[in-house]
Amino acid sequence: MQTQTYERLYNSYHDRVYRLALRITQDTAIAEDVAQEVHIKCWKNRSKLEEVASPGAWIMRVARNLAIDKIRSRHQNTELDKVAYSAPSRDQTPDRAAEIGNMMQILRSLLETLPLKQREIFQLREMEGMKYQEIGEILNVSVDEVKVSLFRARKKIREKIIKVDRYGISTANRETA
Repeated sequence: MQTQTYERLYNSYHDRVYRLALRITQDTAIAEDVAQEVHIKCWKNRSKLEEVASPGAWIMRVARNLAIDKIRSRHQNTELDKVAYSAPSRDQTPDRAAEIGNMMQILRSLLETLPLKQREIFQLREMEGMKYQEIGEILNVSVDEVKVSLFRARKKIREKIIKVDRYGISTANRETA
């Protein structure tokens, strides 16, 4: 693979790799390390990337695996850095910004209650906008399994959001998946 072709490919995935690593590790420094390690691993294997059917999915799978390895090796569980979510716009009122911030915190709490596979699939689909096929390739599961897990994740989140809305309190931290 030509150097320029590789750079274009990797640069188009760099932000997604970082965000995925951040969501998995919940630590900005570790996510940056993972992104750098993915870059190094991809560079070393750039000749193999031409043979891969979906190089982007391969890059994301490498990122996922490295991020999970980091968690296993360090056993860290810190709160998700707010940098991962978009900043409020200048047109937003302080009340609306607070409401969005509160909802994001509730969503983060709800996501933590999901099983790992459902959480990963939900994040890749809803936050990264990936297609079912891409998610299946990254996680090494069938498209049907992606659809079922996504359905279950959405259902659990919807049910918990309804409880929060009805009762005005977050039940996310008290319930498990």
